[in-house]
Amino acid sequence: KSQKKAASLMRPQKDPDAFRTHPVTSEPMVQFRKLLDQAGRVSTTTWAHNFALCTVDPEGQPTSRVVSMHSHDERGFFFCTNTCGNKAKAIENNPKVAMLFQWEGIRTQVRITGVTQRMDEETTITLYSRCSKPEKMYYVSCSQGPDHPWSQSKVLGFGADWNSWSSALWQAYGRADESEMPLSPYWSAYLVRPKTIEILNLLAPVEEIRVRWTREEDGSWKKELLAL
Repeated sequence: KSQKKAASLMRPQKDPDAFRTHPVTSEPMVQFRKLLDQAGRVSTTTWAHNFALCTVDPEGQPTSRVVSMHSHDERGFFFCTNTCGNKAKAIENNPKVAMLFQWEGIRTQVRITGVTQRMDEETTITLYSRCSKPEKMYYVSCSQGPDHPWSQSKVLGFGADWNSWSSALWQAYGRADESEMPLSPYWSAYLVRPKTIEILNLLAPVEEIRVRWTREEDGSWKKELLAL
């Protein structure tokens, strides 16, 4: 039961464009959205919005973890995280990141490189408002500031009682309306502005199985076909 509850907290957002201000028009972003939609309709791809995010820490050590994409538009890809965690600290030190979507159900892989920026409060509120109550509960639980014992990635002592902290949250907010769930000041939206987008689609015509787009200085995209 607890495993099912934890899994429900991490379900990605289904709204492909939470802002409606920068509609997808460029070829690589149109292709990405088309494939994302296909992947989401395949039963073997449960969480199509999830991707591996690779950052580099101040010592130059790369680190990867799975993150949920909350939205995307022509600007790039949005995710949210605890601003006190290792991920946010790595981005602050080096905003260059790599992303990887792996969609087994449609035999497609998408690799993205880009630069990350922390977004403003308005953007964060927009994305937070689209989260379910269990998701908000999770974000509140792990984004209480650097000194809180249950802050994300905090080192725990053996025997740490997560159930007591979780129960306290449900007692405080369990009956609250979804719109009344507080937004932690330590939780923020981030945007990855892509520099390259590479799609490997084994179901595509042979001449376009592997395609890479690179953003030019003027904002246009250069398209290249790559050998396998």
